[in-house]
Amino acid sequence: MNLGDLSQVPAAGGPTPPGGYNVEQMQKQKAEQTRMEEMREEMLGQILTSEARVRLSRIAIVKADKARRVEDAVINMARSGQVRSKIDEPQLIMILEQISGPGEEAKPKITVSRRRYDEDDDFVVDDDV
Repeated sequence: MNLGDLSQVPAAGGPTPPGGYNVEQMQKQKAEQTRMEEMREEMLGQILTSEARVRLSRIAIVKADKARRVEDAVINMARSGQVRSKIDEPQLIMILEQISGPGEEAKPKITVSRRRYDEDDDFVVDDDV
C-alpha cells in the first residue's frame, strides 16, 4: 500500500462509506439507548411499589410487548400528573385490564376432534377361534 492508496481509506471519525455505520456512531447510539432504559427503570421504580414491580416483571417474562405497553401507560400517567402516590398491585391490574381491552382476552381455542367409535353390529368378535 502506498501513499496514494491511503487517500481512499476513510479517516477514523470521518465519513463512512454509503450504507456503512461508523463504530463511534453505533457505540454512541447504544450508550444513549442504555441510558434511556436506565432512566425508564428508575422512573418505574419511583412510580410502582415493589409488589407491582414484581408483577410487571412476571408479565414481561410471558408477554414482553404487553408489559412494555403497561410501562408506557404508567410513565405517561406519571408525566401527566395522574399519579398521586405509588401505584400498587391492584392499581396495576386495573391498568393492565384497560390496556388489554375486550378483544385481547379472546384466545384462540383448540378443538380436539376424536374419532368416533363405530357401533355397527357388522363387526363380530369370535372368541372361540
